[in-house]
Formats: sequence, C-alpha cells, structure tokens
Amino acid sequence: MEHQAIVAVGVIAVCFVLWALAAGWLTRIGVSAPIFFVVLGLAATHGPITLVHLQLQGSTIRIVAEFTLAVVLFSDASSIDLRGFRKEAAVPARLLGIGLPLTIALGAVVAYFVLGGI
Repeated sequence: MEHQAIVAVGVIAVCFVLWALAAGWLTRIGVSAPIFFVVLGLAATHGPITLVHLQLQGSTIRIVAEFTLAVVLFSDASSIDLRGFRKEAAVPARLLGIGLPLTIALGAVVAYFVLGGI
C-alpha cells in the first residue's frame, strides 16, 4: 500500500472516531452519518487543510473507495431490524428481485445514449 493510501485510511479512521464521539448529538440535530462523512471528506481533500491528495486515476482512490464501501455496508447491515425484516420480507424481495434488475437495465440504456454508445 502506498504512503498516500495509508494516510487516507488514517484520515478515514479519525473520521470514524469523530463520528463515534459525536453521533448522538449530531443525529439529534438532523445530521446523518453520510452527510457527516461527505463534509469531512470534502474538508480533508479540498478544505483549508488538505490532508489527502487524491487523483481519480490513482490506486489510492480505489483503496479508499473499497475500504469506505466495506465500512458503510457493514454499518448498514448491523443496524437492520431483523424482526421487522422477517415480518416484511416481501418488500426487500421485490426490491432486489424486480427493482434492482430494472434499475440496472434502465441505467445501462440511459448510459448508452448519454455516453454515445460506448
């Protein structure tokens, strides 16, 4: 792992610690975790103190994106109400079985026309 990726993962870890310390207060005033992390991400990459320099083509952005996605998915999965999920299992089944394939197909069609047939 390159030096910049290590710094980026360290910044993400600090952001998670900050969220853990302030989550109760922030959620009471209407700030969700995604909003908090987007604001901190912008501050860390484009703010007054630029801690992380990311290039969209670099390997650092891929490592940071994969790490962040894994944490977000784990966080969402750990907050699922299993009793409610079991009672209403038809809704997620319809979303995954019907909604997801339709969304992928529609996205592919729109992308085909927007991107000129690539």
